[in-house]
Amino acid sequence: MAERLRIVPPGPLPGPLPGPPSGGPPVGAPSGAPTPSGAPSVASSGAPSAAPSGCASACGPPSPSGAPLGAPLGAPQGAPLGAPLGAPLGAPGERPRVCIGIVGKYTGLQDSYLSVVKALEHASMEAGVELSLLWIESSSLESAANAGFAAAWAALAAAAAVVCPGGFGDRGIWGKALSAQHCREQQKPYLGICLGMQTAVIEFARNVLGLHAADSEEFNPQTPHPVVVAMPEHNPGHKGGSMRLGKRITKIENSESLAAALYDKRSEVAERHRHRFEVNPVYVHRMEQAGLRFVGRDCSGSRMEIAELKDHPFFICSQFHPEFTSRPLKPNPLFLGLVLAAAGLLQQRLQRNGGVLRAGQIYAELLQQQQQQQLQQELQQQQQQEPHKKELATDPH
Repeated sequence: MAERLRIVPPGPLPGPLPGPPSGGPPVGAPSGAPTPSGAPSVASSGAPSAAPSGCASACGPPSPSGAPLGAPLGAPQGAPLGAPLGAPLGAPGERPRVCIGIVGKYTGLQDSYLSVVKALEHASMEAGVELSLLWIESSSLESAANAGFAAAWAALAAAAAVVCPGGFGDRGIWGKALSAQHCREQQKPYLGICLGMQTAVIEFARNVLGLHAADSEEFNPQTPHPVVVAMPEHNPGHKGGSMRLGKRITKIENSESLAAALYDKRSEVAERHRHRFEVNPVYVHRMEQAGLRFVGRDCSGSRMEIAELKDHPFFICSQFHPEFTSRPLKPNPLFLGLVLAAAGLLQQRLQRNGGVLRAGQIYAELLQQQQQQQLQQELQQQQQQEPHKKELATDPH
């Protein structure tokens, strides 16, 4: 088997990076290879066979409050995904538990990712699953000399899916890239947001295209392969007021893509942005030929907004922040798709809905049922009052 290419940070960043803990298989090694002590082995499906130390299960414990993350307050729990509304519900413990790893730079202050957590909760509520989170500090993945190295790799292996959210600066970026590589090679659901998209693109350029020095201009302005560049309107010397902010239109160009199915085959969507750097369009054609398709672009067609990996169950990256448009009764489609993919329910949901996701459909159907019941009650009341009205009309007194 060809030697696995390592993520090697160029320029001023330290390196090379060793990947998984010493004694364990490289990311992408065949299942059944020996694993480091305390780290779960990963089957071909990406599901762990054992939990990392300190976890109640492979998915970890529920939220500290005692209520499972994603459980709607005051709402019945345990409904199977495809069960008709009003069907008997199982006990809360019967809901499948899904473990999502969040690979971030700021996990020491988890409120930094509050919108991401809430978006995952919204998605788990509609998906009918209990959500457990594994917080993975991206810098811990980079070197055995870093604190929490073995535990971080064990958590990454145990997660059923990974969210790699945004951030700024070069600290921890190679851990983010390694998490994308792990999910790409292990066929594990991955959602990369903003910087999480850019580091996934760098990893793909290095390990798939063979551009070993590929990098972002943000981290290495002298890189020979700038696969991520500053936007033309961005002046590196004057950062004030230079970010691309707010809700903007993304055109979904490939109607057969997974992203198109998640967004219900809409030709364009509006999502919120916050970034200064973007994927370099010069390298897009080469990446698409190698399997990383850029299925969503801005109105000009030159700015990459959504990327997805061909022949992967769920590997989607967005330059925008989908967590900002998620709501309790209508989760963002990318987060709902990720949670369903982690639970093994995404294809079932798409097939049931004729090839589209229809995020928020459960609540819309419930509201429709409630409105119909209310209308029926009003009609019954009118029918019951009708004889009394006739009696009053004929009473001479």
